[in-house]
Amino acid sequence: YIGSFWDRPWQNTGMLDLMEAEENDLIEDLVTMPQNNVMNKINEIARRARVVEAHTHLLAHLRAKVVAKWYGKREEQARLCTPEGLLAAYEQVQREHDLSRGDFPLPSRMASVLRAYDFTDFYKPSVERSKKLKALRELTECDIPELITRLHSVQKRRQASKASIVEGFRPLRNVRPPPPDHLFEKKLERQAGVAQPSVLRAMRASPWAQPSSHISSPAAALRRGELSAAEAAPEAA
Repeated sequence: YIGSFWDRPWQNTGMLDLMEAEENDLIEDLVTMPQNNVMNKINEIARRARVVEAHTHLLAHLRAKVVAKWYGKREEQARLCTPEGLLAAYEQVQREHDLSRGDFPLPSRMASVLRAYDFTDFYKPSVERSKKLKALRELTECDIPELITRLHSVQKRRQASKASIVEGFRPLRNVRPPPPDHLFEKKLERQAGVAQPSVLRAMRASPWAQPSSHISSPAAALRRGELSAAEAAPEAA
């Protein structure tokens, strides 16, 4: 991000719009960082669950291929431990279990790792394994979507107080004027195509678009003694 974050008049106004827009983007990223962090954790859990499921079905498939041979088990394992053999196994496992190709590892890397193992020693299919796979599928299809829905509902409830939270991150401006209105119009156009006039009026009427003299952030109110630490902490959070 580029910008000028002190309360001094602009000396050169040629890059004013860019610096103001960059400052707005930085502040919004800071405000939404907790929500984005939670979403990243949920996405990581979902990714790891899909990878575990793909590896489990793949190893079971490789074991079944080798065990099914009456003789030539070593040759069959050597054939499977090649990028070409693994690609064929990936396609079959993907079709049988409705998996994503992106959840499988690189064939060359997987082949080099598998050469050190005996496929007949892999985890045998059992009732216990089926229960674990069922719980894993319920995690990805039911639990994680429910978590995302709850997160979105929390974000909607926080939208009402977003303006005051944003101002808590914004540098104080007693000398320099607030960002011009057309920056909000450009931001809305980037986010939603063509911005509606009613939305633009609401943005201009929000505390974010008012001069800093009319805004009292929790940190500033705490310094002036208008709020106690206990009262300011929930707002700052």
